[in-house]
This record gives sequence, C-alpha cells and structure tokens, in this order.
Amino acid sequence: ILGNLPSEIKITSVSTDIGTLTLSGIAPDEEILLVYLNKLDSSGKFGEITISNITKLETGERDFSIVIKIGEIGTTGE
Repeated sequence: ILGNLPSEIKITSVSTDIGTLTLSGIAPDEEILLVYLNKLDSSGKFGEITISNITKLETGERDFSIVIKIGEIGTTGE
C-alpha cells in the first residue's frame, strides 16, 4: 500500500477493522489522490477501494480518508 504512495501524499493515520483498512491523510489535490487510488486498484491486491471523505483545506490541500477492503481479492481471469 505504501509502496504505491506518491511522495506528495502524507498519511496521517492508519486503522484496521475486520476486513477493512482505513487510511487518512493530506494530498495536494484530488488528481494526485486519484492517481494513488488507481495504482492501488490496478495492483489487483485489494477488494473495493472507496474515498469515504475528502475536504478542501484553507491551504488548498485535501484532507481525505479512504477505505480499502482486504481479504476479498478480486479475480482477474488469471
């Protein structure tokens, strides 16, 4: 998960629950966040990936939370 993380994104917290991983952090804009989410999705290692919160800060940066379902790896027709 962190191997795909662009250097511009700062993760501020990580939490887990049964079957899910929640990452919260700060991104300079939505575009770089979407690049990261696409990298995670294309890895095929995770189930559903959802942006649960995104807020524009006074600095122009985006505060975000994403929820990643783990343990439900989709099939890719291998």
